[in-house]
Amino acid sequence: MNRAVVIERAARDVGDIAAALTIEHRDVPELRDGEVRLRTIYLSVDPATATWVRMAAPYMPFGPGDVLKGTVAGVIEESRVERFRPGDLVRAFARFQEVSVVPALGDVPEALAGGTNAVRHVPHDSDTPLHMALSLYSHVGIAAISGFREIGRTQPGETVLVSSAAGATGSIVAQVAKADGCRVIGIAGGAEKCAYLLDDLGLDGAIDHRSEDVSAAIGRLAPDGVDVFFDNVGGPQLDDALENMARGGRIIICGAVSQYGKAPEDQYRLRNHLQLLLRQSMMRGFFLSEFDDRLEHYMGELRRLHSTGAVKIREPHVVQGMEAFPDALVMQLEGGNRSKLMAQIGPLPSVSA
Repeated sequence: MNRAVVIERAARDVGDIAAALTIEHRDVPELRDGEVRLRTIYLSVDPATATWVRMAAPYMPFGPGDVLKGTVAGVIEESRVERFRPGDLVRAFARFQEVSVVPALGDVPEALAGGTNAVRHVPHDSDTPLHMALSLYSHVGIAAISGFREIGRTQPGETVLVSSAAGATGSIVAQVAKADGCRVIGIAGGAEKCAYLLDDLGLDGAIDHRSEDVSAAIGRLAPDGVDVFFDNVGGPQLDDALENMARGGRIIICGAVSQYGKAPEDQYRLRNHLQLLLRQSMMRGFFLSEFDDRLEHYMGELRRLHSTGAVKIREPHVVQGMEAFPDALVMQLEGGNRSKLMAQIGPLPSVSA
């Protein structure tokens, strides 16, 4: 019996995503050379996955009846690859099922690559719980630090604005920016998340997009303009940032969670893009594969920043069981999660000292 998260049909919008997914039993393919058999412990719940359920992302060609794929953390049960052995803990891009067969190289869409290996060993000890394989030491952490450093190219003292700053990616970006000597302002939803930005992460300002005029708040907190905006949300918040960029500002597009669950005709259309010209600013998106040659460098940077306390990771928001995944995906899009969201579908391994 091997349960899997299956896409029954393309979801219409965010309200239809959970209904478009079902839990079914699937066979585990026979293991071949160059592959490992993986027992899944955690499924990563990521906003972009919603576009895959809607079959709206061309780099993830899903069809009805396909098992959903994504980033998982688990333990190898059997291996036909020399560097992996049974019992090894790994992060992998794999099918969302209890047991899956994964090629050790390739089979990762370019947009999500973040390294050439589909399967990677992960650290696991008393200071590095396995869930960090889906947060700091994953596509999340790598996207945060590589996108910020490679495109932002900040100087100490510059003002950095981060949307969804209390989220998994945004919180890492905000802390990296602080460690780099920047003045950092975060946008988040709700008083509790804004308090976390100020009290726990030590940001220089926080904006509650649920209760404040975001553009006016940015202008108040960054009267000389924003030098770098790291955007995870898109929509009106991007327009608000465009109104407040400094001359020569850089806008980094990492995601657009506010738009992932919307039909094309309902997606937001920017009004203030002319500000890019008037303020001589730049707006640029990126794929993780662009920075593959610097992957190990950035993994080392994340380890260093975490070991010194410059980057802290909150306990994840974990839902229990594969059946909880569809509703968790909707929760992610609606901003109901407290921290990095994942579904635990298998028992945790013992922790070494």
